[in-house]
Amino acid sequence: MKKYFFRKQKYELSYLLLISASISMVIPEPILPCSTMSYSFKENTYLARNYDFPFGHGMLVTNKRNMRKAGLISHTEHMHLAAEWKSKYGSITFNQFSRELPTGGINEKGLAVELMWLIGSRPGKPDSRKAVNELQWIQYQLDHYKSVREMKINAEKIQIISTAAPLHYIACDASGECGIFDFHENQVTVYTGKTLEEKISTNHFYKDKNISDKEIDISTHYKNEEKIALRDSSRRFQLLSQFLKNPVQENPVEYGFSGIDAVKGKMSIFRRMIYLIKGQNPATHWQIVYSLQKKEIFFRTHSSKKIKKVSLDHFDYSCRTPVHILDIDHKAAGNANDAFKTYERSDNERIVNLSFRKWDQLPKNGQKFLVDLPEKFSCED
Repeated sequence: MKKYFFRKQKYELSYLLLISASISMVIPEPILPCSTMSYSFKENTYLARNYDFPFGHGMLVTNKRNMRKAGLISHTEHMHLAAEWKSKYGSITFNQFSRELPTGGINEKGLAVELMWLIGSRPGKPDSRKAVNELQWIQYQLDHYKSVREMKINAEKIQIISTAAPLHYIACDASGECGIFDFHENQVTVYTGKTLEEKISTNHFYKDKNISDKEIDISTHYKNEEKIALRDSSRRFQLLSQFLKNPVQENPVEYGFSGIDAVKGKMSIFRRMIYLIKGQNPATHWQIVYSLQKKEIFFRTHSSKKIKKVSLDHFDYSCRTPVHILDIDHKAAGNANDAFKTYERSDNERIVNLSFRKWDQLPKNGQKFLVDLPEKFSCED
């Protein structure tokens, strides 16, 4: 029965061929300046991030243990490579394109993973390893591992077959260890420990963290439009580097928001008008600070600037219990644990429809596939 389920699901994933083209339209250019940094205060580790994008709707989702899942591969010739697994840990994630396709999150062991666009990354030819797509890679890590060390040990086990976006990732855990996972030509380079001198990631390869404008100008790897974005990414990296030289004085959460505030996305009026014509509003839409040892999330949005707090220990991660969600633009400040509501299909339908409303390249049956995606995975508790 299980084998039939996954065979049937892989055939259904042909809809993602349509989704691939649509997401390419959603994410038009690699100029969206996401920034992340990690720091410590009184034996607690924090991870702070800006999420910059043309739109900011989304929801926080509780993800359950012991869920049987399968990789989402949009290319028919590679669907046989789709990974299959059972989630080991529960988590809370930030989702914008569907449940099970997060942009970041933290699991019940205190491991947090966040994405950023990676300028200059090129897709490679898939090999024989099992695969997931670039957003599902985050959920796969949160489902499987409790530490950056475990992520590093297992980094080569699966590959990413990208749907649209060239990404890299930063992960930090409750022990204080962080890692950056840079992907290029189907290979991953991991920076941890002594190779990770600064726990900062913007939108360029970590090996180029100190790249100069002159080096950018003469580079033959980067396209001209990438060089413009690369200069901005390098500038933000250096600003965060300088910021982290000033130690936390009192409130570590406010410190995190102050740091990422200093590198919020900026855009010319002309360029902003181009996005507005498309019905998009590019901005630093989400700001998130994770407290890893305490397993707490603090966040605010472009539309709701009051800081909210969510505690992972408040939730039940048994797959026999309902999934809960919270609109990311929840208005009330402070503890938001009790504001989560039981998930309904209409919640996923809302964010999927909002994400693709302006791009009619995605047919209704493709949207429906994403809306129904969570129901294709089963509880094996």
